[in-house]
Amino acid sequence: MDDRMLTPEEVCEYLSVSQSTLNRIVLDGDLPMYKVRGSCRYFASDVQTYIAGCRKATVAPGIKIPRTKSISTRPRECKYIPGMKVV
Repeated sequence: MDDRMLTPEEVCEYLSVSQSTLNRIVLDGDLPMYKVRGSCRYFASDVQTYIAGCRKATVAPGIKIPRTKSISTRPRECKYIPGMKVV
């Protein structure tokens, strides 16, 4: 891709993601967004850099990768928020 500016629709189509997923990528700070007279735009080179950063290293067959525990061991803290519906 050349270094032209893309619309959000073009980026979504290129990455094969939805608009909400693109918004999360931008909010996470992984893809810079530029406002041009009120319209969101993305540089094609930034999209390519994002794709390159998403690449995962491959592992040779037979090598075991230790898995981390995804469930937190500490208890969840429940807070009451005024106006919250308790069921």
